Amino acid sequence: MAPRVRGVRRYPTERHLGLDYLDLTFRIEKRFGIKIKRDDHRILEQWAVERRPHMKPHDLSAGEVHDWVVKLCEDRGVTVPHSSWNRVKLELARIVGKPPQIIRRETLVVRDLGFS
Repeated sequence: MAPRVRGVRRYPTERHLGLDYLDLTFRIEKRFGIKIKRDDHRILEQWAVERRPHMKPHDLSAGEVHDWVVKLCEDRGVTVPHSSWNRVKLELARIVGKPPQIIRRETLVVRDLGFS
């Protein structure tokens, strides 16, 4: 059985998102007017493991983060703004202190942007 942390079942292979992802969560909630639940983070973690199993730590592209935000908005019945990609890019850039112009859909948030 996997160890329990504060009543949440954790699996040894599961990578837990760092402080930059937590900061991103708060920014996305505010920017898009949605509430992000604990299970929503598990989706992001699962995508990272499934899509780049060879990378340690597992990583996601900025485009995949955007896809996650779009999915959250759609699941909650919130209209996805036409500027959603630029909004996600801007929040990623603010967290890492880099210009949003350098962020492309294929930019990896841990390797390329330095997310923790």
